Amino acid sequence: MTLLEVAGLSVSFPRTGGRRRVVAGISFSLDAGRTLGVVGESGCGKSVTALALMGLVPSPGTVAGAIRFDGRELIGQPAAAWRALRGKDIAMVFQEPMTALNPVMTVGRQIAEALVLHRDGMGWHEGEREAVGLLEAVGINSPRERARAYPHQLSGGMRQRAVIAMALACEPRLLIADEPSTALDVTIQAQILDLMLDLQDRTGMAIQFISHNLAVVSEIAHEIIVMYAGRIVERAPAEELFARPLHPYTLGLIATLPDPGRRVARLPVIPGGVPDLDTGGGCRFADRCPRAEPSCREAEPEAVERAPGHLVACFKVSA
Repeated sequence: MTLLEVAGLSVSFPRTGGRRRVVAGISFSLDAGRTLGVVGESGCGKSVTALALMGLVPSPGTVAGAIRFDGRELIGQPAAAWRALRGKDIAMVFQEPMTALNPVMTVGRQIAEALVLHRDGMGWHEGEREAVGLLEAVGINSPRERARAYPHQLSGGMRQRAVIAMALACEPRLLIADEPSTALDVTIQAQILDLMLDLQDRTGMAIQFISHNLAVVSEIAHEIIVMYAGRIVERAPAEELFARPLHPYTLGLIATLPDPGRRVARLPVIPGGVPDLDTGGGCRFADRCPRAEPSCREAEPEAVERAPGHLVACFKVSA
């Protein structure tokens, strides 16, 4: 069952002489019980897309297109409707935990707040007791003491786990995880991923997993979208994408991965950087692409299905 459907989503902000589109008409869907991986360099629009799905794009930003959750259009909903959804049905693990946590509330109180707001009949005492259990579940030692601490009293890794505990507290139907394993060692990272996947198996939760770590995404995602400069340049089932990447940008990302069987003095890199997101006509990757020709700068390629479920936006990719 399709839980989330995004069609023609654009996010823009004002700038001198007009507006800058940082997300430019992207479309994708996500079924209940499935995990969608979202990859790409910093500045490609991954986190802004996530904020749009949560109704949290800061003013004066504007969101256009369609975001349908369980068949219900979310764009244009009043603030009260968004508040009823956030935390209960749609939850997010934010990329920077220090700014996601309230500095003047204890960590346990903040986790309990979500439970008290969204679970009928739950009081603060019961909510704070559950908060302790959630902190323990995400691998925090002495969870009772940590629940009484303020965010600045926790390490970066502990704050990250506290944000994850908060997002999972109400067992949301859709979890948007923006770099959830940042600042975590590999052991805790594995524990957190297992916790998410166990909850997915038990409740049918859908996960949108945003990460720079292609190895992690390859392990947990059913489908992957590759974003570049506010656009989706490739979308495919996870196994298909890593077995047969087609877009030059995707090939470049995968080539940068360390390979124990390959001895090199320096890992490959993609030259240049993500361009201004309002590039005008032409392929946005053209200036960095080894296959680019003059014609690539004349029109922007549309995504074409090159194999079942495998869409690529590139003029130089053949079936």
